Amino acid sequence: MRKYTFLFFISTLTLFSEVSSQEETYHTQLIWIALFALGIISMIMMFILSQQRQKITKHHKKILENRKELEETQSKFLNSIKKEMEKLRRSIVDKKHVLDETVISENSPGHTTTSKKNLLNSTESLIGYLKLKSENLEIKNQSFNLNNMLNELAGSLATTFPGSDVDLVFDMNNNVPKVIIGDSVHIGQILNSIVAYCIAQTPRGVVTLELSLFNAYEEAQELQFKITDSSMGISKKEVNSLFLPEYNEETQSYKRLDFFVAKELITLMNGDLTVQSTKGKGNLFILTLPFTQVAIDDKRKYRLPHKKLTNKKVLIVDDSYHAGLAAKKMFTYFKHRAKVLSSEAFTLNRPNMANYDIVMLNEKLFEIHVASYLKRIKEDQDLKVIALQSIFKESSENKNYGVIDRYLMKPFSQEQVFEMIVELYETDERMETIRAYGEKNETLSDKGNIQKDSFIETPNITIESFKDFSGSRILIVEDNIINQKVLQNILGKAGMYLKIANNGQEAVDAVKQASGEFDMVLMDINMPILDGYEATKTIREEYAFDVLPIVALSALVLENEIQKMFQSGVNGYLQKPLNIGMLYSAFDLFIGTKNNMNEVIYPMVSNIYGININQGIAYTNENIALYKEVLDEFVSAYGNSYLLMEEFCEAKQYDKIERLCLDMKGLTGTIGAYKMHDLVDRIQRSLFSKHYAHIPELVHEYKSEFPKLSTAIRSYIR
Repeated sequence: MRKYTFLFFISTLTLFSEVSSQEETYHTQLIWIALFALGIISMIMMFILSQQRQKITKHHKKILENRKELEETQSKFLNSIKKEMEKLRRSIVDKKHVLDETVISENSPGHTTTSKKNLLNSTESLIGYLKLKSENLEIKNQSFNLNNMLNELAGSLATTFPGSDVDLVFDMNNNVPKVIIGDSVHIGQILNSIVAYCIAQTPRGVVTLELSLFNAYEEAQELQFKITDSSMGISKKEVNSLFLPEYNEETQSYKRLDFFVAKELITLMNGDLTVQSTKGKGNLFILTLPFTQVAIDDKRKYRLPHKKLTNKKVLIVDDSYHAGLAAKKMFTYFKHRAKVLSSEAFTLNRPNMANYDIVMLNEKLFEIHVASYLKRIKEDQDLKVIALQSIFKESSENKNYGVIDRYLMKPFSQEQVFEMIVELYETDERMETIRAYGEKNETLSDKGNIQKDSFIETPNITIESFKDFSGSRILIVEDNIINQKVLQNILGKAGMYLKIANNGQEAVDAVKQASGEFDMVLMDINMPILDGYEATKTIREEYAFDVLPIVALSALVLENEIQKMFQSGVNGYLQKPLNIGMLYSAFDLFIGTKNNMNEVIYPMVSNIYGININQGIAYTNENIALYKEVLDEFVSAYGNSYLLMEEFCEAKQYDKIERLCLDMKGLTGTIGAYKMHDLVDRIQRSLFSKHYAHIPELVHEYKSEFPKLSTAIRSYIR
């Protein structure tokens, strides 16, 4: 280009010189000058366009490289999923008490064993990934109580981080509605992933989940979840890779797989997630989701039954000043006047607590002198004393000293504060309600059908033990498909007849339609449309169902929750994750051994075409129901992979064949499809060695084998 530019200038100058020597007219000279200027401008424009073209080409190349890198990263975890699952399987397969994903560790009462918990999470993440891949993941927009979802979130985190020194805070703005329309299961899953990450990053400090309501365009509304922690933060590079799954060869474990699924779920819900982090200043996650408010004109979400329950003076003292401010916001909603002090300020300069109607103190502050002081005040006036406890710490209620009226577990929701205020100042109407349920429960208690305490764990229980109740008809009320599969695996293999209800309303309809055919109902508490409390109350309205055993399931079993369960009419409660020995005790109490039933014998299937079934089931910790779910999603997601393989081969798009093989190799290893796993491995080796001449033959074999595999899987599932 430089050569042509130089020649152009020389020619132009030569012509101009000749014209000048011949003494052309002034008009002709102007024309040549204009031509010369036009030539210069043209060359400049050509140069600029050339530079722009180079920039565009480089930018396009970079986009293609980034896209390829993203696709390869996305596929890597499936290629290696077999390794982790095999490791996890080996760590538990030799244990005699290998029972179920939700079995409780004997050495750590109340907490799941790490290997089983990780294995369940791997299976759940794999199912979620496959559903996303096949576009088979459904977002269910149903009404649900936001407080119930938060309570279950807290319970799940308490199980994951027992003994943590983190102070978890729920900070709910007063405009946040009580009931919204959305997907409670998937929103809870997203929040669990983010908050759990923040707690793991914060060995000691505060993690806050703040909820706010915003009006968006037109009449739409958005709910914002702002999660902050006081950790050391992460680098910009770590932020950028936070939602990309990665397999660690050294630790043989996955990182960020749940984040990847969470990000895709947010997209499906038309939401948005931003992440900010500053080294030394912690992390900030802002999740925004559009939603519909059930009662948009209801400005007061919680109404106290009497005015005398308002206008109380409240003193709040806690280690976390932020937690104290969040509690103040909730009390202010009920027109109380609240003051917040840190524990340090309270210790240095103890205020006159006789000036308050309600005193809320961190339970660590209840030493003998404080308790004696409060006791003297309570002798002269109606002072209510509340002890604040952490959900991650064991309770020390033995330090009551006779002055504590109520224990409140952090983090708490606005609904819990509302219920606490009502219970502290019980009205006549509330006493009548309690008395009515009490009389009904007494009637049931006379028949031996009430278990108000936790069930005692029956020792040495296996899944086979549940054949004692073979033939029983059980209604499982649960909206989480993984929990459904866990219960189906335990009870279905024992020969029980099971019916699934996905929400409280379905449960009510099923009970009424069955007309007494169910032997027991397992009732989840946090559900859409009707939660477990309301569903149980509705069932109990008909005296025909008075003696129907209803056992509540809840991730967070606090004192107030247990009280609400029994007031709604349940016969007992089980805490999630389920303890299989306690589950057996509940069946034994409410159903009893059905000796007249024939034992159901299940044939052991070791193989179908191309699959080692027993090997595949072992990857899901012997859970046949979950294994079938994985197989079903596998066929849905990759059922047409043989057509894609053929298309890529004809177009010689070997990079796409390689990426498809990465997916298939990990998945076939996971489900035990040894024949297809070997074939995919041969295709990969041919691609690696660039023996492209062998690829058409191998792809033809793939096209022949995969439909046979799909047919066999469908037959096994049926």
